[in-house]
Amino acid sequence: FLGGWDHFFLDSIGTSSLAAEMRNLIERACLHEETLHEIDNAGGHCFAESLLTLLPQIVPHVAAHGSIGPKECFKERTEFVSRLLTCEVSGSVVGEMVCRRFAKVWLGEGLIQTTRRASESLLQRTTQLSMSSSINSLMVETFTTFVLLETKEMNRWKNVELILRDDLSEGSESIVALVLEGLPTLPFEELLLYRQRKANQSALPFGVLKCPVARFPFFHFVSSFLNELVEAVEMGLVSTSNITDIGQELTTVALLV
Repeated sequence: FLGGWDHFFLDSIGTSSLAAEMRNLIERACLHEETLHEIDNAGGHCFAESLLTLLPQIVPHVAAHGSIGPKECFKERTEFVSRLLTCEVSGSVVGEMVCRRFAKVWLGEGLIQTTRRASESLLQRTTQLSMSSSINSLMVETFTTFVLLETKEMNRWKNVELILRDDLSEGSESIVALVLEGLPTLPFEELLLYRQRKANQSALPFGVLKCPVARFPFFHFVSSFLNELVEAVEMGLVSTSNITDIGQELTTVALLV
Protein backbone atom coordinates (compact mmCIF):
# COMPACT_ATOMS: atom_id res chain seq x y z
CA PHE A 1 0.00 0.00 0.00
CA LEU A 2 2.82 2.43 0.85
CA GLY A 3 4.83 1.44 -2.20
CA GLY A 4 7.97 0.66 -0.22
CA TRP A 5 7.97 3.99 1.65
CA ASP A 6 8.99 4.05 5.30
CA HIS A 7 6.97 6.12 7.77
CA PHE A 8 7.99 8.23 10.74
CA PHE A 9 5.97 10.14 13.32
CA LEU A 10 5.72 13.94 13.25
CA ASP A 11 3.64 14.40 16.42
CA SER A 12 6.15 13.06 19.00
CA ILE A 13 3.72 10.25 19.96
CA GLY A 14 5.60 7.46 18.24
CA THR A 15 8.41 5.43 19.77
CA SER A 16 10.48 5.03 16.61
CA SER A 17 14.05 6.34 16.61
CA LEU A 18 12.99 8.47 13.64
CA ALA A 19 10.23 10.16 15.61
CA ALA A 20 10.36 13.95 15.40
CA GLU A 21 8.15 16.79 16.44
CA MET A 22 7.10 18.94 13.49
CA ARG A 23 7.31 22.27 15.33
CA ASN A 24 10.88 21.62 16.46
CA LEU A 25 11.74 20.30 13.01
CA ILE A 26 10.67 23.57 11.38
CA GLU A 27 12.25 25.73 14.08
CA ARG A 28 15.62 24.02 13.85
CA ALA A 29 15.60 24.31 10.06
CA CYS A 30 14.80 28.03 10.07
CA LEU A 31 16.20 29.55 13.28
CA HIS A 32 19.59 30.12 14.90
CA GLU A 33 20.63 28.16 18.00
CA GLU A 34 20.41 31.30 20.19
CA THR A 35 16.82 31.89 19.10
CA LEU A 36 15.93 28.23 19.72
CA HIS A 37 17.27 28.47 23.27
CA GLU A 38 15.16 31.57 23.91
CA ILE A 39 12.06 29.82 22.52
CA ASP A 40 12.59 26.78 24.78
CA ASN A 41 12.91 29.00 27.86
CA ALA A 42 9.93 31.11 26.83
CA GLY A 43 7.77 28.01 26.38
CA GLY A 44 8.21 26.93 29.98
CA HIS A 45 7.74 30.51 31.20
CA CYS A 46 4.51 30.99 29.23
CA PHE A 47 3.09 27.70 30.50
CA ALA A 48 3.92 28.61 34.11
CA GLU A 49 2.26 32.00 33.59
CA SER A 50 -0.89 30.33 32.26
CA LEU A 51 -0.99 28.06 35.32
CA LEU A 52 -1.29 31.13 37.55
CA THR A 53 -4.79 31.72 36.15
CA LEU A 54 -5.81 28.26 37.41
CA LEU A 55 -4.68 28.80 41.00
CA PRO A 56 -7.86 30.63 42.16
CA GLN A 57 -9.94 27.68 40.91
CA ILE A 58 -7.69 25.14 42.63
CA VAL A 59 -7.55 26.86 46.04
CA PRO A 60 -11.01 25.61 47.17
CA HIS A 61 -10.06 22.01 46.29
CA VAL A 62 -6.87 22.30 48.36
CA ALA A 63 -8.77 23.87 51.26
CA ALA A 64 -11.42 21.13 51.11
CA HIS A 65 -8.85 18.45 51.99
CA GLY A 66 -8.33 20.08 55.38
CA SER A 67 -4.59 19.37 55.33
CA ILE A 68 -3.69 23.03 55.78
CA GLY A 69 -5.17 26.01 57.61
CA PRO A 70 -7.82 26.25 60.35
CA LYS A 71 -9.92 23.11 60.84
CA GLU A 72 -13.17 24.80 61.84
CA CYS A 73 -14.21 26.84 58.81
CA PHE A 74 -13.85 26.10 55.09
CA LYS A 75 -13.90 29.82 54.26
CA GLU A 76 -11.00 30.50 56.63
CA ARG A 77 -9.01 27.60 55.18
CA THR A 78 -9.60 28.94 51.67
CA GLU A 79 -8.36 32.38 52.70
CA PHE A 80 -5.39 30.78 54.43
CA VAL A 81 -4.35 28.84 51.30
CA SER A 82 -4.85 31.94 49.13
CA ARG A 83 -2.68 33.96 51.48
CA LEU A 84 0.06 31.34 51.30
CA LEU A 85 0.09 31.14 47.50
CA THR A 86 0.18 34.94 47.18
CA CYS A 87 2.85 35.36 49.86
CA GLU A 88 6.17 36.81 48.68
CA VAL A 89 9.51 35.49 49.95
CA SER A 90 12.85 36.85 48.77
CA GLY A 91 11.25 38.59 45.80
CA SER A 92 9.37 35.50 44.58
CA VAL A 93 5.68 34.70 45.04
CA VAL A 94 5.03 31.22 46.44
CA GLY A 95 2.31 30.49 43.87
CA GLU A 96 4.64 31.41 41.01
CA MET A 97 7.32 29.06 42.34
CA VAL A 98 4.78 26.23 42.55
CA CYS A 99 3.70 26.87 38.94
CA ARG A 100 7.30 26.87 37.71
CA ARG A 101 7.99 23.57 39.46
CA PHE A 102 4.90 21.93 37.94
CA ALA A 103 5.81 23.31 34.50
CA LYS A 104 9.10 21.39 34.68
CA VAL A 105 7.26 18.16 35.52
CA TRP A 106 4.59 18.65 32.86
CA LEU A 107 6.87 19.75 30.03
CA GLY A 108 9.47 17.15 31.00
CA GLU A 109 7.39 13.96 30.96
CA GLY A 110 3.77 14.83 31.66
CA LEU A 111 2.77 16.15 28.24
CA ILE A 112 4.10 13.20 26.23
CA GLN A 113 2.57 10.63 28.61
CA THR A 114 -0.77 12.43 28.65
CA THR A 115 -0.78 12.67 24.86
CA ARG A 116 -0.14 8.94 24.60
CA ARG A 117 -2.96 8.17 27.03
CA ALA A 118 -5.37 10.44 25.17
CA SER A 119 -4.40 8.92 21.82
CA GLU A 120 -4.87 5.37 23.09
CA SER A 121 -8.28 6.25 24.55
CA LEU A 122 -9.39 7.73 21.23
CA LEU A 123 -8.15 4.73 19.26
CA GLN A 124 -9.84 2.29 21.63
CA ARG A 125 -13.01 4.43 21.73
CA THR A 126 -13.00 4.51 25.52
CA THR A 127 -13.54 8.29 25.64
CA GLN A 128 -15.84 10.76 23.96
CA LEU A 129 -13.55 13.71 24.65
CA SER A 130 -11.40 15.31 21.99
CA MET A 131 -7.62 15.12 22.19
CA SER A 132 -7.29 18.68 23.53
CA SER A 133 -10.10 18.19 26.08
CA SER A 134 -8.54 14.97 27.38
CA ILE A 135 -5.11 16.55 27.77
CA ASN A 136 -6.48 19.70 29.39
CA SER A 137 -8.65 17.74 31.82
CA LEU A 138 -5.79 15.55 32.99
CA MET A 139 -3.43 18.52 33.22
CA VAL A 140 -5.80 20.45 35.50
CA GLU A 141 -6.42 17.35 37.63
CA THR A 142 -2.71 16.64 37.99
CA PHE A 143 -1.90 20.28 38.71
CA THR A 144 -4.51 20.28 41.48
CA THR A 145 -2.86 17.23 43.04
CA PHE A 146 0.56 18.86 42.69
CA VAL A 147 -0.56 22.07 44.46
CA LEU A 148 -2.18 20.00 47.22
CA LEU A 149 1.03 18.05 47.82
CA GLU A 150 3.16 21.20 47.68
CA THR A 151 1.04 23.02 50.27
CA LYS A 152 0.97 19.90 52.43
CA GLU A 153 4.77 19.70 52.31
CA MET A 154 5.06 23.42 53.11
CA ASN A 155 2.79 22.94 56.12
CA ARG A 156 4.83 20.07 57.55
CA TRP A 157 5.67 20.92 61.17
CA LYS A 158 3.75 24.21 60.91
CA ASN A 159 6.13 25.84 58.43
CA VAL A 160 3.32 27.88 56.87
CA GLU A 161 2.79 29.79 60.09
CA LEU A 162 6.47 30.74 59.99
CA ILE A 163 6.35 31.69 56.30
CA LEU A 164 3.36 33.99 56.85
CA ARG A 165 4.88 35.82 59.81
CA ASP A 166 5.18 39.57 59.25
CA ASP A 167 8.47 39.71 61.17
CA LEU A 168 10.22 36.96 59.18
CA SER A 169 13.88 37.90 58.85
CA GLU A 170 15.60 38.37 55.50
CA GLY A 171 17.82 35.36 56.19
CA SER A 172 14.83 33.15 56.97
CA GLU A 173 13.12 34.32 53.77
CA SER A 174 16.19 33.27 51.78
CA ILE A 175 16.11 29.81 53.37
CA VAL A 176 12.38 29.47 52.66
CA ALA A 177 12.87 30.41 49.00
CA LEU A 178 15.83 28.04 48.68
CA VAL A 179 13.94 25.09 50.18
CA LEU A 180 10.74 25.77 48.23
CA GLU A 181 12.69 25.59 44.97
CA GLY A 182 14.33 22.33 46.06
CA LEU A 183 11.46 20.39 47.64
CA PRO A 184 11.28 16.81 46.31
CA THR A 185 8.77 16.39 43.49
CA LEU A 186 6.84 13.22 42.71
CA PRO A 187 7.27 11.84 39.19
CA PHE A 188 4.33 12.45 36.89
CA GLU A 189 3.14 8.82 37.06
CA GLU A 190 3.00 8.98 40.86
CA LEU A 191 1.00 12.21 40.68
CA LEU A 192 -1.56 10.32 38.61
CA LEU A 193 -1.71 7.51 41.17
CA TYR A 194 -1.97 9.95 44.08
CA ARG A 195 -5.18 11.53 42.84
CA GLN A 196 -7.42 9.02 44.61
CA ARG A 197 -5.53 9.09 47.88
CA LYS A 198 -6.60 11.23 50.78
CA ALA A 199 -3.96 13.70 51.94
CA ASN A 200 -3.61 14.18 55.68
CA GLN A 201 -1.43 16.56 57.63
CA SER A 202 1.65 14.96 59.17
CA ALA A 203 1.04 14.17 62.82
CA LEU A 204 3.11 15.74 65.55
CA PRO A 205 5.24 13.46 67.77
CA PHE A 206 3.33 11.28 70.23
CA GLY A 207 2.92 12.88 73.63
CA VAL A 208 3.19 16.50 72.49
CA LEU A 209 0.28 18.37 74.05
CA LYS A 210 1.12 21.80 72.66
CA CYS A 211 2.23 22.55 69.12
CA PRO A 212 5.88 23.67 69.09
CA VAL A 213 6.63 27.17 67.85
CA ALA A 214 8.41 27.01 64.50
CA ARG A 215 11.68 28.95 64.53
CA PHE A 216 13.86 27.43 61.81
CA PRO A 217 12.08 27.23 58.43
CA PHE A 218 11.70 23.68 57.10
CA PHE A 219 13.73 22.23 59.96
CA HIS A 220 12.35 18.73 59.27
CA PHE A 221 13.44 18.89 55.61
CA VAL A 222 16.92 20.26 56.39
CA SER A 223 17.54 17.84 59.27
CA SER A 224 16.46 14.87 57.12
CA PHE A 225 18.86 16.00 54.42
CA LEU A 226 21.71 16.24 56.95
CA ASN A 227 20.94 12.76 58.30
CA GLU A 228 21.03 11.30 54.79
CA LEU A 229 24.29 13.14 54.09
CA VAL A 230 25.94 11.76 57.24
CA GLU A 231 24.85 8.22 56.35
CA ALA A 232 26.16 8.64 52.80
CA VAL A 233 29.52 9.91 54.07
CA GLU A 234 29.83 7.02 56.52
CA MET A 235 29.15 4.55 53.70
CA GLY A 236 31.63 6.29 51.42
CA LEU A 237 28.98 7.18 48.83
CA VAL A 238 29.86 10.89 48.68
CA SER A 239 33.14 12.15 47.24
CA THR A 240 35.35 14.70 49.00
CA SER A 241 34.60 17.37 46.40
CA ASN A 242 30.85 16.95 46.90
CA ILE A 243 31.25 17.18 50.66
CA THR A 244 33.15 20.46 50.23
CA ASP A 245 30.41 21.90 48.00
CA ILE A 246 27.67 20.83 50.41
CA GLY A 247 29.65 22.24 53.32
CA GLN A 248 29.81 25.61 51.61
CA GLU A 249 26.04 25.56 51.08
CA LEU A 250 25.44 24.69 54.73
CA THR A 251 27.76 27.51 55.79
CA THR A 252 25.67 29.89 53.70
CA VAL A 253 22.51 28.64 55.39
CA ALA A 254 24.09 29.07 58.82
CA LEU A 255 25.07 32.66 57.99
CA LEU A 256 21.53 33.40 56.80
CA VAL A 257 20.13 32.15 60.08
